[in-house]
Amino acid sequence: MSKKSGDLPHQSDEPAALDRLGQRLQKQQIRTVRAPDNMPKMSGVFIDFISPYQDFLAEPEDRDEFISIAVTAWNISLAPRKHRKKLVHGFAETMLEEDEDTPADVLKAMRILLNELMTEKLKYFAEDTRFITDYELTNAEKWQDCRLAIAFELSK
Repeated sequence: MSKKSGDLPHQSDEPAALDRLGQRLQKQQIRTVRAPDNMPKMSGVFIDFISPYQDFLAEPEDRDEFISIAVTAWNISLAPRKHRKKLVHGFAETMLEEDEDTPADVLKAMRILLNELMTEKLKYFAEDTRFITDYELTNAEKWQDCRLAIAFELSK
C-alpha cells in the first residue's frame, strides 16, 4: 500500500541540512558532490524504501535507530550474496558489544528485521546500487514533518 505524499517526510532540499552533512563528511576527509540532476534523490528513494515500516517511525526517539538499521540493511544488500549472512552477524555482534545487556530475543528480532529489509531492498530497489555513507535526520514530532538528507557513494 503506497502512502500519500502528506504521510511521508520531506526529502531534504534544505540547504542547511545538506551543508551540515557535507561539513561532517569533510571532517572525515570525504569529498562530496551533488548527484546528477537526472538521478532520483537518494533521500526520496530511501523514504520509499522505509515507508512500509511506519510503525517503527511513529515515535521520534525510535526513528534514528530504525533508520540506522535500514541503512545497514540497504548497504549489506549491495554486498555479494555469499557475504551477506556474515555481515548481518557482524552487525549484530557490534550491537552486542555496544550494549552487553541487549537480550538475545532483541538481537534475533534485529536480525529478522535486517533480513526483511534486505529482501525488500533487493525486490524493489535492486537497480539502485548507491552505498549510503551518512545521513542526517532532522526530527520532528510527526514523521511526515521530518527531513532526511543522505550522502552516498556511487558503486558499480
